[in-house]
Amino acid sequence: MQKTEGSPFSKLPANKYFSLSVLALSALILLVVNKIIQHGCFMDGGLYLSVSKNYARELGDFWHPHFSKTQSNYFTEQPPLYFFVMQCFYHAFGMGFVAERIFALFCTGFTLLMIHLCWKLVTGNARGASFPIFMFVITPVIFGAYSNFVEEVLMTGFVLLSAYASLRAVKENEKTWLWLMLAAIASVLAFLTKGIQGCFALALLPCLAVSQYPRQLKFLLFRSFYVWLLFAGILFGIALLYPQSVVFFKDYINNRLEKAFVSEVHKTTNNHLYLAGHLFMELLPAGILCLLLWVGVRKKTTHGKMALCFFLLGICGSFPLMLTTEQRGFYLVTSVPYFILSLALLTRASLDHLLEKPGARHLRLPSLGILVGSVVWMCMHIGAAQCDLVLMRDVKRMCALFSYGEVVGLDPSLSRGYTLKNYLILEKYISCDEEHPRNNRYLIWRRESPPSDSTGLIRVNMYMPEFVLYRSA
Repeated sequence: MQKTEGSPFSKLPANKYFSLSVLALSALILLVVNKIIQHGCFMDGGLYLSVSKNYARELGDFWHPHFSKTQSNYFTEQPPLYFFVMQCFYHAFGMGFVAERIFALFCTGFTLLMIHLCWKLVTGNARGASFPIFMFVITPVIFGAYSNFVEEVLMTGFVLLSAYASLRAVKENEKTWLWLMLAAIASVLAFLTKGIQGCFALALLPCLAVSQYPRQLKFLLFRSFYVWLLFAGILFGIALLYPQSVVFFKDYINNRLEKAFVSEVHKTTNNHLYLAGHLFMELLPAGILCLLLWVGVRKKTTHGKMALCFFLLGICGSFPLMLTTEQRGFYLVTSVPYFILSLALLTRASLDHLLEKPGARHLRLPSLGILVGSVVWMCMHIGAAQCDLVLMRDVKRMCALFSYGEVVGLDPSLSRGYTLKNYLILEKYISCDEEHPRNNRYLIWRRESPPSDSTGLIRVNMYMPEFVLYRSA
């Protein structure tokens, strides 16, 4: 279609990726930003926010994270970097909703920027990065994770930075050793965010040697050894400078390994291949889109070897997670970008051929309409709750009676889940005592099963759908 002065397309940019970029932005607003700006979050995310907020309250420090007075006074479930970064946002933007949402948007932007840079480095075409970004955003586990504050949202950016730096060291001859040093530093940051599962980008150079440069295997393995040596050296330096870090990681390893491999306290499945099936389902939307592109156009890719490299790296990031029976879908967030990049590279030629057809320009105005609709939909949900609306209201009602930092009794049947405890900590640093609930001024009980002996208890006249609040006489 020719561009004429009276055409409705005459004022739009002459960019074949324009429609796709607008659709990617629409998907980002509709699926990710729309959820981020709503209240409430998943249990694990609430736990991490609670520890971070306590850090901002000067309760605990970097090597001694703290959850509550009665539980995990010394929190060793995860390494401490996430809590440090999040508490910086609390200090900068206030101790509430705004800081948490800006943090989530920062993590989202960091991840998308790194996907963009990786795509530009591999293909030389920055504008085409909207294709993998679009497929990344429409992956269900992604738009679920970034609005629920799981630690993977921060770790993913660090892992991508490490992978990008390693690729940059190979593809560009300038400042090679500095890029390799950055790769090691980024992997250390990923490790300090959520442990060894964040270090799989260190396998990129061997994957690159196997897939694309087999004749340079020894050379790339030598560079890989250099990165590993730097990685180990930085951790050793941290151990020397901060002896308390050694104590923390001993406790962390004993705690996590015991729960994951021995006691199986956090066991979620009996099938070690559960995450493999989950990964297939998560990649299904992007996979179907790429399959339709390939079947419809059938253009041969020029990036097959690089696609194989990213696929192998994705395997390195996801399949080791299947060694234990503690498997959750959001664990895959960190490895998803590499599968997406692999699929995008395989179908890039088909997409380019399709977008170069004159009829593709007719998608521009509809894509802008979708963008406007996404913004309107997002604005309609500002201040809404994506989950736990009733629970959050109940917590605010109860906390109006509690003193800051108070310990309250808790029905033992409510002790297993962390959701209620998280909201109490976030709201007013309220700790829960389920071992000796009657020793406290207030008691929170499940409505369906009131205390068998209510002697010495006065029921507070406050309606809550799920709980009953008692006060000691």
